[in-house]
Amino acid sequence: KQIKKKPCKMPAPIKNPEFGAQIRIKLEAQKKGAIK
Repeated sequence: KQIKKKPCKMPAPIKNPEFGAQIRIKLEAQKKGAIK
């Protein structure tokens, strides 16, 4: 499986800590929204 640029899912090479934090917050928000 080759990793292509897909903004919808977590990018494999997370070099920017800010970017990683944003993704984490987004994922947590999605989880909270799904679980309520």
